[in-house]
Amino acid sequence: MRKIGPHYDGLYPDLALPDLRSFGSVLRHDYESIEPSRLWVFATVELVALESMARTELAKQPPDVGG
Repeated sequence: MRKIGPHYDGLYPDLALPDLRSFGSVLRHDYESIEPSRLWVFATVELVALESMARTELAKQPPDVGG
């Protein structure tokens, strides 16, 4: 999975994934405007929830055969 598309928005409404996608755009293109406190919240709170979502979704995938 390369992107967290809108398909997951309804499955994980508590994660505010549209906001996360916007934040990703800022990280890639406008990083000099990022408030350090916002980055800290992402790293210490939001990333934990995102990791949990990723583990849940990866567990649903078929095993990688021959990889």
